[in-house]
Amino acid sequence: MYVHEIPDCITDRLKTYITGLEIAPFPDKPGEYRLRHPRGALLVHYAGSEAPNPRRVRIAVRVVARFVGDALRFLEAARLIITGWQIPGCSRFEYAGDEFVEEKQGIWEYDIIFTTSSPAAPVGEDRLRDALRELGMP
Repeated sequence: MYVHEIPDCITDRLKTYITGLEIAPFPDKPGEYRLRHPRGALLVHYAGSEAPNPRRVRIAVRVVARFVGDALRFLEAARLIITGWQIPGCSRFEYAGDEFVEEKQGIWEYDIIFTTSSPAAPVGEDRLRDALRELGMP
């Protein structure tokens, strides 16, 4: 499993259990993001990784809500849905913490972080071009 696939898996899982919120990948231009949903949003993104092998991958879910109480409920819902879940090629997701990001004009934002382990083994020279093609490299 490549790291760019992990946030998509989490987004799909959240959509399976939560239907009353916007659930999407983190926007390419976060400074331009505006909450349009009447209640809130869960925005999923890759937050980094640590070596050595297996690589420890961090995935964040940005909770965006119009009310602080809703933000905390959405945060807990994401924790319940993701913690302990496993996707192919990775270890079970672990809850790694959450934090307040900001409140701006009545919009509350928190990040909840999950970690998983994914192999980061080198690719042999005979497989390198195929692996790069899988990633969409020209």
